[in-house]
Amino acid sequence: MNLSHDRFLEVLSSLKANDGISSEQRDDPRVSLRASVLIAPCPDARIVEGRCVDSQGKDAELGAAFAVRVQDLSSGGVAVQHFNAFPKGKLFVLDLPTRGHPGSGLRILCRVMHCRMTAEHSFLIGAQFARIWTAPAPTLDAVQLVA
Repeated sequence: MNLSHDRFLEVLSSLKANDGISSEQRDDPRVSLRASVLIAPCPDARIVEGRCVDSQGKDAELGAAFAVRVQDLSSGGVAVQHFNAFPKGKLFVLDLPTRGHPGSGLRILCRVMHCRMTAEHSFLIGAQFARIWTAPAPTLDAVQLVA
């Protein structure tokens, strides 16, 4: 799933850009950023017919929300830094701010594509956007991120 051009620009204008577009060859150009955002993991969940479900086929509940640092962002994915590793295939919901929609960010279900240690207790997690998250997200709603 890719964000539309307009939606992508809304998110970028809400976050502070660092040094422009990355030069790596990717399907989607990436913009280097340094910003804190919230994510909420989907423990033991998988995507079935566009839904995030648990092992019993019920809608998966999100785990506790926490802050991560965005390293870069594209219309098709994100790279974040955190002190814990995430296994390939893990799902989480990313809460991105948008300027055009005060009080409501853009929530995206993401799938971890890779994770590598960058320093002791620091991991770079690359994730692909799977779909827009429209289900309730009480753990994200409950957390106030201080900028």
